[in-house]
Amino acid sequence: AYKDNKLSTYLSNYSITDILIDSYGFLWAATSQEGIFLYDNGKWYHYFNFEGLPFDVVYCIMEDREKNIWLGSISGAAKISYRQILIFSEVEGLENLYVNSIYQKRDGTLWIGYRGGISKFEPEKLTFLKIEDEKLKKVIVRAICEDLDGNLLLGTHDDGLFIMKGRDIYPILLDGKKQLDRIYNMHFIPIKGTYIATKKGFYLWNGKEISGF
Repeated sequence: AYKDNKLSTYLSNYSITDILIDSYGFLWAATSQEGIFLYDNGKWYHYFNFEGLPFDVVYCIMEDREKNIWLGSISGAAKISYRQILIFSEVEGLENLYVNSIYQKRDGTLWIGYRGGISKFEPEKLTFLKIEDEKLKKVIVRAICEDLDGNLLLGTHDDGLFIMKGRDIYPILLDGKKQLDRIYNMHFIPIKGTYIATKKGFYLWNGKEISGF
């Protein structure tokens, strides 16, 4: 990786798409043009296309329970483990390579979202299994989270909020009538529920209804 302790002086020139502070306290920054940056002990490390990363456009970044770093990009997904990079693309079951979101549930299952649906990671096979559902074929899944009951929540670009209970997927409507506007992010907090950031406000899903702030 390229190393430069002065990167912070021009990091403001990059479009930062996501950030992460991992379990070791390291700061990761994903960008829309220049791969990812890692801040460690006062120095910035730059990982991009010419440094082993297979893509420069990174949409999301997360850490799983095994302390692996996952990236979602314009060209599929990647897992960074012990400074080794494992790539996931069409061969591993990713039909749509624009991975917008990655989430690991409390039960340990890992999910990714993209244009046209979601897929579940199968660690034994190192592949992704696409969840087939007609309602998701034309949506862009921008955010994935879970609720108090462990159901998967899917936040979309322009098609509102969906919930997956078992194999059933259906929309959650505000006041039972209106879909939420563009969903940017979601965050689960035990006991309270799932907080939802949208184009028009901030909401909470408590497992039964959506309430605004």
